[in-house]
Parts: sequence; structure tokens; C-alpha cells
Amino acid sequence: ASLLGDEYRPKTMLDFGSGPGTAVVAGRGWESIQSAVLIEPSTSMWEIAQKLLLNADTNEPSDREYEEDIEIRWQTSLPRYLKGVHPIDFPKFDLITATFSMSELPSDAARTVAISLLWEMLAPQGVLIVVENGSTRGIEIVQKLRKTVLAGISCEQFYDDVLLEEHVEEAPKSYMPQVIAPCTHSRPCPLFEGDFPQGRYREGCHFSQITDRYVTIASSRGQGRGRRLKRMDYSYIAFRKVAAADSSVSRDSALGRLVRKPILGGEHVLLDVCQGHGGIERVPITKKKHKHLYRKARKATWGGLWREENL
Repeated sequence: ASLLGDEYRPKTMLDFGSGPGTAVVAGRGWESIQSAVLIEPSTSMWEIAQKLLLNADTNEPSDREYEEDIEIRWQTSLPRYLKGVHPIDFPKFDLITATFSMSELPSDAARTVAISLLWEMLAPQGVLIVVENGSTRGIEIVQKLRKTVLAGISCEQFYDDVLLEEHVEEAPKSYMPQVIAPCTHSRPCPLFEGDFPQGRYREGCHFSQITDRYVTIASSRGQGRGRRLKRMDYSYIAFRKVAAADSSVSRDSALGRLVRKPILGGEHVLLDVCQGHGGIERVPITKKKHKHLYRKARKATWGGLWREENL
């Protein structure tokens, strides 16, 4: 959210494969959201989502009530939601999320159709976020979707088969995708398409988060025993829909992201940074040579941003 700035205030949200609606709960961070559409085929999940959303609570005080201020709608599938609607008349959303749902589709072709429809429904300056598990399959799915979106999505090949009976001419592309996270560039991914098959880079682009281990997650020590926390690996990509004229505007090439956990030495730190120019570099920070950066480097975290300094 910090990369989007204060001017990004989404009002409408679509959650593809919403499950119990946790992405919409997270979307409460933007108090500007007024309505949300949940795409979820499971009735039982929708019932859970209703209870969760109507009783959502946060640690921060807020006088907003979901049932009063946010309109929640449910649909069982994306094609059913868009059936018979001309692409020009597609509903537009400022924020679209697809969390752990693309991997449930049966094939790459189905995922291409889904991401194409989601992109078409994204409003100008809107944000599309895809999250998957940090497994080999999850990382591959995210990277293929990244490549598909950046290559340009052709809609005419399946509109007439999936949504409409008549043929639909493809509209000129006046908006283009721009990657905003985790990459600080929209160039080919150096971990997926580059020359880094060995060592720390072999597992691909993913990140890690410590979360609570719920009682439904089995422990080797038995139910309700063992550590209360667990580490969850995930892979994600976030796009913004920008005007074609703005997509080629130069971005901050000095801004990069840490793609691995920093290596801490006695008086040095090694940072693996995906740079804004599209390459990966191992940046050494020593206490003797870089006094102004050394403390900052030791506090750096996997997945955090790192600005290139005059070393």
C-alpha cells in the first residue's frame, strides 16, 4: 500500500476465489472501499464469509460497520457473473484479488482465461493482486501469469466461446500493465527466466511470513501441542493498470527488493537484491567501508525494499 501512495483509494473490490472472504477483511485497510463482489462456488464458504465479514474486527478502532457501509455480493463463477455482458460494459473494480485460487483451476489455459477477464474488469489505475503458495507449482503459476499479463492479453479468442454468442472485436489497448510488487520493474523475471538455477536462487521468487498455527493444522506432537507459530511461504505479483503513454515512463532504477534472507556475518552483511534494472545482485555491506548503511543492512528483512546507495 505504501508504494501506491495516499492518492490510491479504491472504492470497489472483486475477490476471485474468495473462500471465507479473508482478502476482503484485509481490504479494510482502505476505508474507502464501498462494495465488494466475492466469486466463490462453495455455498458453505459463502456462509462462513458472511459471518466473518459481518463480524470483522481489527485491533485499530473504527466506527465502520460492514453491514451498513459496505455492499457485499456473491456469485458462484466469473463466467456466470459476466454472462451476456459485452466487454465494453464489464463492471470495473479498483482492486481485484486472487488469493490461492489460480492453482485450483484445471490448466494453464483456464488460468489465462481467468487472468484475462480479471484484467479486463480492472479499472484504470486499479490494482490486481495474485497470491499463491511458495511451492514450486505456486511460484511457477505466478510467474506464468506475470509473463502472460505483461505480454499483453488478447481477449477476442475466448469472449465468443465463454461469454457471448457473437464475435467481439478486440478494443485498442489504451492501458498497459505495470508491475508494482514484489518486482520494482516490469522486465522479465531474472529468477524465472534468468541464469540463476543454483544455490539460493534455485527455489525461485517467493517470500516467507510467520503466522499463527491454528488447531486445524496438524502438529507432530499431537493436536493442540507444539509450537504456536508456523512459517508460511508464498509467492505473489501485483499489477497496476496505467495509461499506455505512462507505461514507458522511467521508474526508480535505484529501488530493489530483497529476494532472500540477508546473510549476517561478523562485520558484514550480504544482501541478495532484485534491482530496478531487472537483474539480481549480491550486495556486500561491511562495517568498515559502509558505516552509514551497516546498521540498516543488519535490520533489512527478506521481502523488504532496498535502495541502492553510493557504496
